[in-house]
Amino acid sequence: MVKFKRCDGKDMGVLTWFPVHGTSMLGNNTLISGDNKGVAAMLFEKDMQDSADVVDGFVAGFSQANVGDTSPNVLGAYCEDGSGEKCNFQDSTCGGRSELCHGRGPMFRQKDQGASSCFEIGRRQYAGAKALYQSMATDNKPLNGPVRSFHTYRDLSNFTFGHPNGSTVTTCPAALGYSFAAGTTDGPGAFDFKQNNTGSPNANPLWSIVRNFLREPSDAQKACHAPKPILLDVGEIQRPYLWTPNIVDIQILRIGQLLIIVSPGEATTMAGRRWRSAITDSAAAILSLPSADPPIVVLGGPANSYTHYIATEEEYSIQRYEGASTLYGPHTLNAYINLTTSLLPYLAASSPHSKNPPAGPNPPIHINVSYNFNTGVRFDRAPFFKKFGQVLKDVRPAYQAGETAKATFVGANPRNNLRLEGTFAAVERFTHRRVWERCRDDGDWDLVFRWRRT
Repeated sequence: MVKFKRCDGKDMGVLTWFPVHGTSMLGNNTLISGDNKGVAAMLFEKDMQDSADVVDGFVAGFSQANVGDTSPNVLGAYCEDGSGEKCNFQDSTCGGRSELCHGRGPMFRQKDQGASSCFEIGRRQYAGAKALYQSMATDNKPLNGPVRSFHTYRDLSNFTFGHPNGSTVTTCPAALGYSFAAGTTDGPGAFDFKQNNTGSPNANPLWSIVRNFLREPSDAQKACHAPKPILLDVGEIQRPYLWTPNIVDIQILRIGQLLIIVSPGEATTMAGRRWRSAITDSAAAILSLPSADPPIVVLGGPANSYTHYIATEEEYSIQRYEGASTLYGPHTLNAYINLTTSLLPYLAASSPHSKNPPAGPNPPIHINVSYNFNTGVRFDRAPFFKKFGQVLKDVRPAYQAGETAKATFVGANPRNNLRLEGTFAAVERFTHRRVWERCRDDGDWDLVFRWRRT
């Protein structure tokens, strides 16, 4: 945790790094939410509202870290076929198929599209962060030193570098493997795709026909990505434009002895450990940090571009979802480590490299030519003999604690106005001062706003 303090001693906010996927809300959920990270931030910020030690507008940031293979569904993966059996450990299937293998959150028995589990996982992150925050009152380490950063682009479709084992290796144009389509227990795929698929594709030959119709990978591409059987050669498909980036962001931020790796992909637990360890080992000497202030390295992401997953070579060789989604071949992680460690001199306080590194190749920008499949709002009007804002079902005058208050209005399509920095719904209470004060809005977990066309 990093705490930001104003000159008058008041806390402005905190920034934390904890890896857990924002996949607590289930696939049948249609409501917009910040998932478990949003719950944690909401709870922390509400807790700080009445504190005299913080500024108004205190911000609690809950960042991702090496999130690639972490799940909020902490009770494990089970077959949703009525058997109650655990999924097959090797390939996360039930009866040879992936669709019915689902991870279970802590409140999975609640039939609420994952909302209760989501709140609980967010609450746990908040509780851990609050304990850290309180401990920092007496046990903290100031960040001392310069503020530096570097950012550059590198083409990972053909990056050659020295491997830690002494060999010379090369990355590949981006490609996704068959196990990518199997999904994970947080969101399983469909059809006959399975995880743990190396070598020859373990799926219906029809998918090879579909793949080759889009683009058949060359023998060189297949050899570069081995043992990954390629399903989608996304780094070489150009119609209507490149399907995924080959030119990626390489970035690190420095605040004193704190170094933040800004990862464009979702590093797995072990990939993140190795990446942080490599930066830690190199930074102390390159940045001339005193022994009293050794480097503190965290990994945040995915940020900037999105390059799917970053697995270790061992994980890649197994070809579960994370390995199949590691875009640039088995040496993807070591390429990122090589690039970031080689650019560390640009973070030094007094160095000829203290400026920015070369910008590198410009990534293509497709904003003005990208397809948009969101339809516009159709003609929007109130039903006959009704008007917008009309109350169809009002709340009761009083409720017992724990009851749910519901109201139904005639409302326009919310896509007409996205209410940026505002709210679609609010609850106000009449106070003893005889004024209405807002007590809930759509940022609160216990206020649910639904709209349907009539």
